[in-house]
Amino acid sequence: MQPNIMCDPDDKDRIITLRDTIREFVGRQNYNLWFESKLELLITGDSLTIIVSSPFEQTWVQRQFGRQLHRAVKQAWGPSAGLEFQVRAKPAQENSAAEGVSTISLPLSVESGTASQSGASSQRKAQTDRDPLTGQTRRLLSEFVVGPENELAFTVCSRVSEYPGQQYNPLVIYGGVGTGKTHLLDGIYWSVRKRIPQLNVLRMTAETFANFFSQALCERKLPAFRHKMRSADLLLLDDIEFLDGKKVFQEEFLHTIKKLEDSGKQMVFTTDRHPRLMEKSREEMTSRLSAGMLCRLETPSQETRLKIVKAKTRRMGMGLTPEIQDYVASRFSRSVRELEGALNCLQHAESMNEQRLTLNAARTVLSDLEKDCRRLIHLSDIERCVCRFFGLQPEELKSKSRKKTVSHPRMLAMFLSRKLTQSPYSAIGDHFGGRSHSTVVSAENSVENWLEESRPLSISSREWSLSDVLGTLERELEAS
Repeated sequence: MQPNIMCDPDDKDRIITLRDTIREFVGRQNYNLWFESKLELLITGDSLTIIVSSPFEQTWVQRQFGRQLHRAVKQAWGPSAGLEFQVRAKPAQENSAAEGVSTISLPLSVESGTASQSGASSQRKAQTDRDPLTGQTRRLLSEFVVGPENELAFTVCSRVSEYPGQQYNPLVIYGGVGTGKTHLLDGIYWSVRKRIPQLNVLRMTAETFANFFSQALCERKLPAFRHKMRSADLLLLDDIEFLDGKKVFQEEFLHTIKKLEDSGKQMVFTTDRHPRLMEKSREEMTSRLSAGMLCRLETPSQETRLKIVKAKTRRMGMGLTPEIQDYVASRFSRSVRELEGALNCLQHAESMNEQRLTLNAARTVLSDLEKDCRRLIHLSDIERCVCRFFGLQPEELKSKSRKKTVSHPRMLAMFLSRKLTQSPYSAIGDHFGGRSHSTVVSAENSVENWLEESRPLSISSREWSLSDVLGTLERELEAS
């Protein structure tokens, strides 16, 4: 049995190079045992996705060969090449191949010539087996679960995929980890590829953009890099917060935006914060990003999480009871990725037991994962996060200063302390400069009133959206 490779038909030479490099790094015996007969590989641009049959196999392969595979991919394709792992889901009930791309099957053991008929058959089967919802490169707009937290962003992304370059330019989607930013970006990519295949579409992360630029600079190939980036009809860039504080990359990015904007080309960017909260970025860059369409993604509510769980279990072919679905949606509440992790664990347990899980069995399976997903936040964490965000020293935050540049961040710190920790008012007051119980209560009430009134936060002659500031602080606390 040959391994199945999904790729563009023009990539055969690059595949052969990658095959030889992987075999060199992992050893011929390991290659024959694991890569020759078990794993499926998906190649999209400069990204290699290794598709495995279970979370256990993914963990094992990453532990045994992860370092060698990363080195092999980068040696074969350059420093910007990426490597991802994906757990193959059970066959979906509905055919989602319509929004895919044409692919070929090329066995890794083939030296030359075209793919065999048996390889093509394996490819067709792999397309059926692979669930786009769990994939890293095949998230579709039709699979995005819409709720009040993301309805505007979904509507705008759908419009952009139908009429790229005609409005909402640039489109900036921002929100916390696991709220669906990358899904929407991929959805636009695949929709445009299907509807308008003649368009030149570039989709990458901001880090990849920076790596390409660095490589072009070192190899004196900047004109070729700039032509590639600035001739795009649609530029999709993920995680642009990576560029915050990196002046050289920002400058190149800004020139790219200007050129595409002048040419009427569509740009869609994602970031984990409002552009105005990218404090180390040039004013011109943040103003250009803010001048387009900004769509915020909130953490999914209980109702939306339940809809996501139901959609994913249906596509994964799982037979989870409504009670288990409710349990997963209520317990894993911080991001969609937590939900996906929980469902992958349950799918593996279901396949091992070869029978439907009970609620008690599901609780047992997910108990360790649920503990790992909890983030215990301390008052010192909040102090450190607020000081870093507003450029203050801990002594300033705890001082008796009544200047707004100090007192407002202090009030936000107290508010977050009440919201995110179990600390009583007295402990919070003691931590932030020995303040009284009533001072903390007053700070909490003031921030709540500001939120109700949608009042901006004015610090250092700048106005900030209070909800954006609090959202950014909370995401940083949960991720740290």
